[in-house]
Amino acid sequence: MRLKDSNSTVAYPEPLAGYFEALALNKTWFSSESRYGPYGYVESEATNSRRPVDWSKIDWALLQDDCLARNKHRFRPTTNLTILPKLEKNNSWKSRLGFTHLNSPVRDSRHLTGRTAIVLRTWDCYEYKEEDLYNLRSLIVETTLSSGGEYAIFLLVHVRDPERNIFGSEANYAAALDELLPPELRPMAVLFDNSLLESWYPKIKDHA
Repeated sequence: MRLKDSNSTVAYPEPLAGYFEALALNKTWFSSESRYGPYGYVESEATNSRRPVDWSKIDWALLQDDCLARNKHRFRPTTNLTILPKLEKNNSWKSRLGFTHLNSPVRDSRHLTGRTAIVLRTWDCYEYKEEDLYNLRSLIVETTLSSGGEYAIFLLVHVRDPERNIFGSEANYAAALDELLPPELRPMAVLFDNSLLESWYPKIKDHA
């Protein structure tokens, strides 16, 4: 495909990774506002016709859950999922994920759930810029919500400060969520720290 501008004919730029044909994607030009405008980007207040959104009141985890609930007839049950005891302390995300504790180890159940998890790993000192939020919002809408729940997006946050003691109490865990993440992302975040890695991998030198 070749596109014309006012001065010359230019080739459509090659993607840095992957290719359009693999996913049957159309090659389309986007301006920043046309691509991310629905997710909060505003190029000019004078030309912006969208209603303002208070993104701090958007609960992306709840929206994903609601999407899954509306499409639950399309997926096999997830009651086979299990979780280790140390993570049971935080009921907020455990209950949202639908984990059921059984006396058995965590096991791979992708072949039973029929869904795909997109896990975005970050850390406690990461500063979320507006551009990050535009991208995350678009990712949730264009995967989970647009597919009817075929995807679930989580933030896996490494809390490296041992003073936070996130598994010491639910209050510690909740305080870390409030301090480390924007409000709209907190319910979809799962925190972990080095003590958890040490308990899971005691024979690994880095965690022993």
